[in-house]
Amino acid sequence: MNHKELTNIEGRYTQSTLDDDLYKISTQYAAFTLFPRARVQYKYILRSDIKFPKGFGAILRDIIQQYSDLTAPEGAEEFLDKKCPYLPPTFVNFLLNFRFNPSEVGIIQRPDGSLEIDIEGYFFSAIRWEVVLMSTISELYFLMTGQAENIDIEKMNNSAEKGKHLRLHAISFAEFGTRRRFSFKNQLHTVRELKKTGWDSFIGTSNIHIAILEDLTPIGTQGHEWFMFHLTMYGARMANTMAMKNWADVFNGDNGIVLSDTFTTDEFLKVFDKRMSKLYDGVRWDSGEHKDFTDKFVAHYKSLRIDHTDKHYVYSDSISSLDKCYEIVNYGNRTHGIPRNHLPLGIGTWFTNDFEGITPLNQVIKIWSAQPIENGRWIDTCKISDSFGKITGEKEEAELTMKALGINLEDLQKTK
Repeated sequence: MNHKELTNIEGRYTQSTLDDDLYKISTQYAAFTLFPRARVQYKYILRSDIKFPKGFGAILRDIIQQYSDLTAPEGAEEFLDKKCPYLPPTFVNFLLNFRFNPSEVGIIQRPDGSLEIDIEGYFFSAIRWEVVLMSTISELYFLMTGQAENIDIEKMNNSAEKGKHLRLHAISFAEFGTRRRFSFKNQLHTVRELKKTGWDSFIGTSNIHIAILEDLTPIGTQGHEWFMFHLTMYGARMANTMAMKNWADVFNGDNGIVLSDTFTTDEFLKVFDKRMSKLYDGVRWDSGEHKDFTDKFVAHYKSLRIDHTDKHYVYSDSISSLDKCYEIVNYGNRTHGIPRNHLPLGIGTWFTNDFEGITPLNQVIKIWSAQPIENGRWIDTCKISDSFGKITGEKEEAELTMKALGINLEDLQKTK
């Protein structure tokens, strides 16, 4: 395919300003409300051992420039009013008029083919590039390497079978696959197949644009960036506490699934007091061992005399087989008596980029530093998750944060 064909975004790549995951919109609203003058920097990290084709960076820049013309899809206002009542009309109006700002994104392709991508801007604006950039990079990569030519989505997409089996095992699940999707077309086809076979077990999609098209419930919690930003604002010992408090203040009890592993779950549990444990509807697992996560929170709720079976446990870390789905839900249900519909799975790449011979890009974009106070100094941040391989940020900042919290690096190195 030539440059002109590849940079034609019609029917490809990002479809609208809401072809994005709900958690980005929710976190954007929280940043918009509480930190309107804060600035942030994000960095692209590729964990896959691949190099991008020659000219990839230039074509990606041309595509990104076109995103300033994207608008909200038809019917967005009515949909958001109905499905996301926790977003006030003032912010919905802002979303309807929101435009991506390509000047916030810097893209360099090095001579060895690797990409260097930096994002800088106001928190409430720059926050929106993460999923959009990654889904675009993923789709463009498979187009430029010729791998897309070998895929017949309608014949090779196996989502219908997955949805059927999950329904037969009474497993509640949502599609979370925007960021590493094979293509927009494949994600849309995937959601339609899951809708046909998953029935009531299929609780929705993280992608708002597709939720509007298919009249589904958009599903999302919060991002690690919320806690990572609070590290720059309040320091390591108060980051979890203030991130939880501020989120609760913004949403007033709605959007009540909390992410526990930004600075390890053990550290989170130390400040997840009775008030917050009762206020939040549940927790999300995104690193480490799912059994450890479930055991720790069940024990925590019991220690506070809170009914652990009334809480929700959302699992979203690299779920890539039916056996893994069964294992996670059966453990929570049979070992701890948690109702199966309180153990939903958020499944991403395994739904939207699962073709024989195709290796999805293992990529992330993470907040790297922030200027939390207007004209203040830039402060580095980091993420110290329950999996050693998921630690991100400058080495010095990660070491300082672990020292402040008393996190043992050797213990983390034992995790995957």
